[in-house]
Amino acid sequence: MAEKFWSKQAIQELVKEHQFQSVDQVQATLRDMFKDVLEATLKAELDHPTRRHALAP
Repeated sequence: MAEKFWSKQAIQELVKEHQFQSVDQVQATLRDMFKDVLEATLKAELDHPTRRHALAP
């Protein structure tokens, strides 16, 4: 079984702090929280030597 990333208490605090009114607000907050991680992951994947070779003309 996968390890929990956030505790139930941490999620409850996040919801309380942001006072979400819609699912769209939750999604936007999560995107903002993880954008740097996603950008770094994608950059690393695109910069990987085998990936660069595959994209070369």
